[in-house]
Amino acid sequence: MKITSVEARDLSEAWFLCLRQVLTNGYEYTIERGSYSGQKRKELDMITVHIKNPGNPLYLMFHPVCPPPSTMEYIDNYLPYLMTAHRQRVSSIPMASILKPRLPKL
Repeated sequence: MKITSVEARDLSEAWFLCLRQVLTNGYEYTIERGSYSGQKRKELDMITVHIKNPGNPLYLMFHPVCPPPSTMEYIDNYLPYLMTAHRQRVSSIPMASILKPRLPKL
């Protein structure tokens, strides 16, 4: 297993340095199952990221070549879910209906 290390001043720089590592040192594989079957992806075995100023800012700045993975609006909506007992409904299909065993009627 190859371990890649990245050191960055903030989240924005860390994001782009990680992308650079994936594009230059990542290995390509083909997805074999699912809705993306046949597409090619790149990945690293493992990456560690050291961010010197993690709160500067909490979201990634816009870059014209590669859009950021999140926005401040998304973070504002996600933090209550992450930090409190408040739970969001992820799907309109109740999980119990998916997990309920299908028994034959007698």
